[in-house]
Amino acid sequence: MTKAELYKKACMLPLLPGVYIIRDKSDTIIYIGKAKRLKTRVSQYFREGVPHDAKVSQMIAHAFTFDVIVCQSEFEALVLEASQIKAHTPKYNILLKDDKGYSYIRISSGDWKKLSYTLQKKDDGAEYIGPYKSSYYVKNAVEEANKIFMLPTCNRQFPRDCGKGRPCLNYHIKQCMAPCTGRVRLKDYNENLNRALEFLRGGSTNSIKKLTEEMETAAENLEFERAASIRDIIKSVRKMSDKQKVVATKIDKLKKQYKNFTLNCSMEVKEGMITGFVGPNGSGKSTTLKAVLGLIYIDGGDIQIFGRNVKDIKPEDKEQIGVVLSDSGFSRYLTVKDIKDILKNTYEAFDEQLFTNYIEKYQLPTDKKLEQFSVGMKAKLKLITAICHKAKLLILDEPTAGLDVMARNEMLDMLRDYMEEDEERSILVSSHISTDLETLCDNIYMINEGNIILHEETDRLLSNYAILKVDEEQSKTLDPQYIIKMKKESYGYACLTDQKQFYLENYPKIVVEKGTIDQIITLMIQGV
Repeated sequence: MTKAELYKKACMLPLLPGVYIIRDKSDTIIYIGKAKRLKTRVSQYFREGVPHDAKVSQMIAHAFTFDVIVCQSEFEALVLEASQIKAHTPKYNILLKDDKGYSYIRISSGDWKKLSYTLQKKDDGAEYIGPYKSSYYVKNAVEEANKIFMLPTCNRQFPRDCGKGRPCLNYHIKQCMAPCTGRVRLKDYNENLNRALEFLRGGSTNSIKKLTEEMETAAENLEFERAASIRDIIKSVRKMSDKQKVVATKIDKLKKQYKNFTLNCSMEVKEGMITGFVGPNGSGKSTTLKAVLGLIYIDGGDIQIFGRNVKDIKPEDKEQIGVVLSDSGFSRYLTVKDIKDILKNTYEAFDEQLFTNYIEKYQLPTDKKLEQFSVGMKAKLKLITAICHKAKLLILDEPTAGLDVMARNEMLDMLRDYMEEDEERSILVSSHISTDLETLCDNIYMINEGNIILHEETDRLLSNYAILKVDEEQSKTLDPQYIIKMKKESYGYACLTDQKQFYLENYPKIVVEKGTIDQIITLMIQGV
């Protein structure tokens, strides 16, 4: 496959965590990697104009095809990546050649083994799982495994310290079996230890599957107490898995009342995701974004950024937010040089070199006043200033409005690069140009008259949603169970569905068209 064909294939991947496996012409695996968003990560390798270091460029030059394995969470992808690298030792992976800076899961020696996280692999008789590239996820996974499976994290040695002293707080809050009491059988302890190892090696999905089988077997054998115990463990694993999906911004029942308009909406922007926000003029998009930024008073509801109420965010939190608003900007009498100085004195994390690189790349004059800039030049400058202080969250209101196709594509590439640099970043972006959002966003919220009318993953929106065009007679025979909205047209009816395949298979004579975001919005608003 050519580089262009590989890029096209990568653009069809889901925006989900997973592992990608790159092969050369001889079908040899040459690189294995993990991604929080497969589509974004893999397409980055093959997209024209993206700079890479020498090793990556060489790997890309030898790439002929790739496979992916979709995972439930980034941690599961991390676990799978490590096992696949160990199994295949790809040429361009340095993981097994250089363990420096990587982390391990340590299983102590002896009968009563303990789980811990470490950055050092020692010759101490303990068993080590890894190495892993992300110490953050490994550390958190070990801590969660110890809590879920109630394994001790104290310094007591068993069986030496059994019966010596009272159990600690972890026992009373049901986060430890407390072998120290002397009432825990080694068999039961090892059973939970093995469950924890299954969880750490295979991730939450495999762990839940095996635990469910255990629970059902216990119930069939009338071991109801054991089945209930396993059920509680399954609940804890699921809860932990959900916690991995971090929410950067949460809007809960936001209310804002004007004379002839009421805003009432709820939405979430998840970490590592680009969330699109669409709707007609006057629907409430800008009002919502200004409320999130604390620029207007609200009449009700709750807004959280980075886990804090918007009223309580600290100055250091504000530095983690980059903003582009359609109706604001720098004074028209300033130059790029002036703006650079302002940013240097405002943001501690301002990256002057990155700012300069972008200014040079897009050929923005540094000594001209902004009043002499074109619309496109001003838009690019606003976005550059928003991303050059390493913000974790971007809030963008119509960033590409009024730009030609080339300028819009340049700005979209800038946003893709921004997300690729740090997988914990997030973007909330509103736009009237739906085609921009189709190629950029992970999920999309639609708003009309102050209310959210639809929220859907972009991939599903583009693949599963369709417009059925039927005449009067066909409409009478059409199964309505998957029809979301209908609109009267000159030829009959336009029907919006999110189950395109059902109608393709069961109604071969009707017209089934792939719906654009604009068409979906129109039907959601005007349909019944």
